[in-house]
Amino acid sequence: MILFIFVGFFASGQERDTIRIRFDQMLMLRDTIYYGIQDSVVVLDSAIEYEVIKNFMVRKPSYYERKPEKRESVTRLHNKYGKLLMGQIRSKKETLPEDFNPSDNYYTFFKNRVIKEIKIEGVPILDGNLFDTTNVNISGVGRFLNKTYSATRERIIRNNLKFKENEPVNARIFSDNERLLRNLSYIEDARIQIVPVENTTDSVIVQVWVKDKYPVGVSADLNDYNAFEIEPYTRNLLGLGHHVGAVFQYDGSTDDKVGYGMYYAVDNLGGSFVNSKIQFNNGLDQDLFRVQLSKPFVTTYTKFGGEIEHHRLREKISEKPNLPDTIYPGKAKYRVNTTDIWLGYSILPEHNIKHPFINVAGRIYAEKYKNRPHEYFEFNYPFHDQQLYLASVSLQQVSYIKTSKLIQFGIIEDVPIGFNANLTGGWQHTTFINRPYAGARLNYSKFFQNAGIFSTGINVGGYPYKSTFEDAVTTLKFNYISPLGKWKGIELRNIFEVSYNSVRNARYLIPLLYSDYVFTLNQEGIYSDATVVLNYHPVFYTKHQLWGFRFSLNPFVNIGWVDRAETFTDEWESFSVVGLNLSTKNESLIFPAMHMHFSYYPNKITGEPRFEVKLVFKDIKLFKDFTSLKPETAHP
Repeated sequence: MILFIFVGFFASGQERDTIRIRFDQMLMLRDTIYYGIQDSVVVLDSAIEYEVIKNFMVRKPSYYERKPEKRESVTRLHNKYGKLLMGQIRSKKETLPEDFNPSDNYYTFFKNRVIKEIKIEGVPILDGNLFDTTNVNISGVGRFLNKTYSATRERIIRNNLKFKENEPVNARIFSDNERLLRNLSYIEDARIQIVPVENTTDSVIVQVWVKDKYPVGVSADLNDYNAFEIEPYTRNLLGLGHHVGAVFQYDGSTDDKVGYGMYYAVDNLGGSFVNSKIQFNNGLDQDLFRVQLSKPFVTTYTKFGGEIEHHRLREKISEKPNLPDTIYPGKAKYRVNTTDIWLGYSILPEHNIKHPFINVAGRIYAEKYKNRPHEYFEFNYPFHDQQLYLASVSLQQVSYIKTSKLIQFGIIEDVPIGFNANLTGGWQHTTFINRPYAGARLNYSKFFQNAGIFSTGINVGGYPYKSTFEDAVTTLKFNYISPLGKWKGIELRNIFEVSYNSVRNARYLIPLLYSDYVFTLNQEGIYSDATVVLNYHPVFYTKHQLWGFRFSLNPFVNIGWVDRAETFTDEWESFSVVGLNLSTKNESLIFPAMHMHFSYYPNKITGEPRFEVKLVFKDIKLFKDFTSLKPETAHP
């Protein structure tokens, strides 16, 4: 096939270059990309600068000869994207993803080009659009919000960039950095755009676009007319990214009647990517002081990470114990000091970041009680002192895809694809016993453009003690998330899950708490020793919105079996749950999503209510701990 691009073709006296492009290559011009799956010849004005690179979206014919079953999917792609694959000219632009898009594909086009300048720009809260920055149609509510807060300062955004001027473009660093910006609690969304420098093929300008969240919020918890809690806070004080909050409590039935507290947190201290938080609470039922320093593994190239945390907790009202199933005299109170330290180091491949990397980590966890009730060898396990020493080795290979309306309400969501395998061993010393620990976990996910995301999680572990495994945990989860479908203005995402959880020979672990895994809204549920649950959750996104609030309808069906051998019977008990979550959120506000939860148990469980109605404020996140490198014991 011969294709001519007439750029100044008829200008007299101009020389032309004839460029051969193989089926597995792409022609890069300053502002366009030419794809072809057949060998082609392109004629250009000799003054036009260009670059020919490998087309990572096609394979050689020999591949399909070895795997004929792949031909059908290729045919479907040709039918759907034929104009693109057969040599149409495509602009280098991004749009809000609806399907599943590999995060670093866009940046691969500019690999190794030199960054000449980095620009930081923001778009208005509520009505701003990262993909159409010329849109200036701002509503009255939007104008009010934008006038009553301080936008994130440019140096704060620059401190969160992992690349600098005069460095080459690295696709993985750029995609990781875009995800890092989106994960900041005061940023609604972020986009890193690359603009080629005119008349060059080796230099680019990097444009970083951010959209803030309105940082001021108030949360409340109303128990009754005589007991309530109010928490005003800001997540972006003076545009510095600092978190400040206060807590005020009132309960007319207690002696103190009034409680109060405060916290202050700073993310990424001085560009070090170390986060800090200090908190105290002189509450109605407990006093708490906590200090925390953490350096998370925020990107693929992060080598060192870890966390140091210390807190002191003192119970003030013995009639409201903070630990379940405690046995102690009526007037007894307790005080506990907890220290948790872990550090990790990643050994990265030198030449190909797509290869797996190895992480080694160690952890020390200690709980020391004071003023506690009487403890015995076989009773009051929650009040036993303990020290836990853990070491782990992880093998991880993860990339990310971008999509939207997975669980959130229209912003870009980053989904980890790959695997994270971990082996953990350690030693536990308690008031009465010493015992070793051994465990393993595996997280794995894979996506198919036209089929969806498949993921699984396996977590097993226990403590060998006197010829048996105590606190032996087994957790298996299999998830499927469908592509986003559309029907008459309604967008639908289907979520399926099958899970198995068990705790055997429990000593220090509380019996397994069953709750809906995908849409876990709080920590209430069914206590049992083992559960098998099948969940189906379709999520219907409506096109309606009010003042930036978007809405979704989330019906659900759960079918399961509960083994309550140590509490009620020696047999498995079946149950079923049907219900509906009415959810809404304004992504431009700091408030979490609001869920009105209705559930009904057609097959009622012994000792559990048949109807449940809850109002819950919580942001739901899938794959939250998928890439975690922290040494941990298995837990249900």
